[in-house]
Amino acid sequence: MRKLGAIGAAIVSVLIAAPCYGQAPSSEVSFEEKLLATVPEDVQVRDVRFSLDGRRVAYVGAKGSKEFVVVGDQRGEEFDSINGFLSVPLFAPDGKTVAYQASRGGRGCVVVGTKRGEEFDEVGRARFSPDGKRLAYSAVNMGKAFVVVDGTKGEEFDEVVSPGDLGWYTPEPHFSPDGARFMYQAKKGDKWFVVDGRKKGREYDRVEQLLYSRDGKVAAYQAHRGDARFVVVGGKEGPEFDSVGTYVWSPTENKVVYNANVGGNNNGLFTLGGKWALVVGEKKGWNYDFVDEAKFTSDGRVVYKARDGRRVFVVVGEDPGESFDDCDWVVAGPGGRVAYRAQSGGKFLVVTDGERGPKFDAVGGLVFSPDGKRLGYHANVGGNSNGLFTVGGKWLAVAGDERGEEFDNVDDLTFSPDGKAVAYEARQGEERFVVAGTQKGEPFDKMRGLVFSPDGRKVAFGAIKGRELWWKVMAVRP
Repeated sequence: MRKLGAIGAAIVSVLIAAPCYGQAPSSEVSFEEKLLATVPEDVQVRDVRFSLDGRRVAYVGAKGSKEFVVVGDQRGEEFDSINGFLSVPLFAPDGKTVAYQASRGGRGCVVVGTKRGEEFDEVGRARFSPDGKRLAYSAVNMGKAFVVVDGTKGEEFDEVVSPGDLGWYTPEPHFSPDGARFMYQAKKGDKWFVVDGRKKGREYDRVEQLLYSRDGKVAAYQAHRGDARFVVVGGKEGPEFDSVGTYVWSPTENKVVYNANVGGNNNGLFTLGGKWALVVGEKKGWNYDFVDEAKFTSDGRVVYKARDGRRVFVVVGEDPGESFDDCDWVVAGPGGRVAYRAQSGGKFLVVTDGERGPKFDAVGGLVFSPDGKRLGYHANVGGNSNGLFTVGGKWLAVAGDERGEEFDNVDDLTFSPDGKAVAYEARQGEERFVVAGTQKGEPFDKMRGLVFSPDGRKVAFGAIKGRELWWKVMAVRP
């Protein structure tokens, strides 16, 4: 069992519900400030979660040798361990139900609300459907693996991989967008296949990257046969490649778009050599030394990073952009707008619709305003960055042509609905606070999930102060 320290150091993660569900519409979020819970002095705590609407909070508590989940001030059943990583406790998207994995006496179960499910030798991480009405998780009992969906145990296999097992590595949950369908990977003997509902697909050496189309009617996944990799869409195999990267569904038609390699050496983790291209349906584009995963603009153009020799650039539609030492962090906004981070001569800058922005020592967190008229990001002055980590210097928020005050750190920049105001988290020394417009809020130990009110006059967020778990609301000052 994981050791738990004092509350200030022990809260290893503070999230607004689960990463896969995004943010609730601001019309559903509470903008009433409220103390949601106070952690008792004799309880150690970790994994604090706020519901998407800000009305509830849950955390894992420990006392003596036992662990339990507390929702608000209601303490749940005691177990030897509350299991999971970045998933415990898990709020349903509507914030009304909490689920988590627990173990006692070497056996595991999933608890939904206050109802403890059947015990098995092992249980995987639970995952709600996007509409919050269904729940699925994998389990192992007496050497056989299966998936439990809506409390019903599925067919037994030698191995299974369900949505929660892969966590944030999967681009979407394996539920369809409307929650009506569910699929997972299963293995019998030395062959893998996809189970869609109760229907088993064709056998392959390996299957991965399961993803439903936007309308939920078509399933796609990557399959391996020997050294060949290909994408299966609606049961139909696509062209074979030496490596296939991450794919996305086209926003206008049921076609998958992905980066693929020919002539390279794939060791299962990395692909060396060969040429990469972007594949749309069954049509392969230009060959480059490297092609990154694709995105789509709001007007339907495909966007991706490519490298040709020493040239690194972003392709929008069929038009390669300006070459830089490196490009990444590609974002697509309303109105067909595109922005990305570029590196040139040891400095970083943001390129928006082909136009260069000012240079900084580091740049990150690119986000467009809801109307697409402004781009926001975090920028560093005076630090030393390798593109992944930045040491030293000061951080500031940039929104359009406006620069904010410098702090030791800036994170989670969010625009108001009309795009006129921004809010973000900041740290100065040991103090952490929210900046809303030009207003600096009170300091907290941790906070997460900034949400503007529909009129843009308030910002709400989850916050921890000592042993108090708050849903805070502050005014936005222009």
